Amino acid sequence: MKFQYLALIIMFFSLEKVNGQTVLSPKVEKEIRQEIIQNMDEELKILNSGGSPEAILPFFWQSDSLTFCVPQGVLVGFNDLKSFQTSMASERKSPPGKYSYHLIRLEPMSESSAFAVGQINVTASDPSKSFSYHFSCIFEKKGDPKLPKKDRWKSWLITSETISIDRKSK
Repeated sequence: MKFQYLALIIMFFSLEKVNGQTVLSPKVEKEIRQEIIQNMDEELKILNSGGSPEAILPFFWQSDSLTFCVPQGVLVGFNDLKSFQTSMASERKSPPGKYSYHLIRLEPMSESSAFAVGQINVTASDPSKSFSYHFSCIFEKKGDPKLPKKDRWKSWLITSETISIDRKSK
């Protein structure tokens, strides 16, 4: 019972309302940012180790409500994304290059959601095949709430993403 009161007190001090909007404490915002950045770093590790587009599917919400907007159109539902990733993997014989990202903005919107905008760069051994794209996505905390602190990044899943191919490198 004491634990429940302690949890309520912690929640009270980590959230406050300003003009009807929830404002997170700096500590909570920092933790959310760290967990999402760790999530994105893990995704890049998979891609840079030769993982196929299918290998990053665990980073997406496995739901019919997932949305993924690509230059080819809008995919709705995890199964559409999975089919798209599978077709991408079968079209390429090897990874396109080394992935890196530049996070332009990462805004926690609540204790369980955040909005991110950034750029992914893919550097190929042949510079004419290098490219980059911008993305915007919504992360939501959908995973197991009982994960130990060191693994909490795994509970942040992409529930909506839009990507646009920007340019070919020179």
